[in-house]
Amino acid sequence: MSTNKDQVRGRIKEAKGKIKKVAGKLLGDNSLQARAKSQSFLDKAQAKFGDVKQRVKQSCKKRCGDFRNELNRLGADAPNNSQRIEKAR
Repeated sequence: MSTNKDQVRGRIKEAKGKIKKVAGKLLGDNSLQARAKSQSFLDKAQAKFGDVKQRVKQSCKKRCGDFRNELNRLGADAPNNSQRIEKAR
């Protein structure tokens, strides 16, 4: 499965947030911990958005492929326009 920008950015930001959270604990900085925790929610949301976006893209590709296959199958079974004209004469 390939990844998209939202997935990558969200996961990078998640990692940065975890580092900030640990730094806040080590330094005893409650403000830094709180900011890291609140940002974590947004970062996870961005990564999840990227995941959903990827699933939708894959689903659309599959559906489009199924549709093309069906059109090709129907096109092979149906006579082309020149055959229809000859039969009409």
